[in-house]
Amino acid sequence: MNEEILKKWVGGVCIKEGSVLLIHRVNKKQVFNPEYFIFPGEMVGEDQSLEQALLDEFKKLGTVAAIGELLYEQSDDETTEYYYACHHEFGEINPETREYEEDGHLQKFTPVWVRLEDLDDLIVYPETLKEEIVSRNAE
Repeated sequence: MNEEILKKWVGGVCIKEGSVLLIHRVNKKQVFNPEYFIFPGEMVGEDQSLEQALLDEFKKLGTVAAIGELLYEQSDDETTEYYYACHHEFGEINPETREYEEDGHLQKFTPVWVRLEDLDDLIVYPETLKEEIVSRNAE
């Protein structure tokens, strides 16, 4: 497998005052679990670094975060995903829902702060990263 042809996606785990920033997804294209949460992030452009793409995503959400250590990485045949620890610096998220239609199915994205103690009760992808965050905060 040629690493150069893989797409890159970067996400951030941003924790503030006992809550983590997530994107509430409604994906009517999916039959199984059409409603779930993901960590904020985006595909990385050819001319972007992972860090710059993630900073751009936080800016779109209306907040500024400092990027810390790489927490988690996963790959499939098409994409490698990188998730960084982030520290909220300032700004409030824009809670506005972004919507679009894909193949006749409605897609919705809504940024929300979720209390860490509620995280275990939600469907959050990637699940392995969610479980790691839950276990770290249970200690």
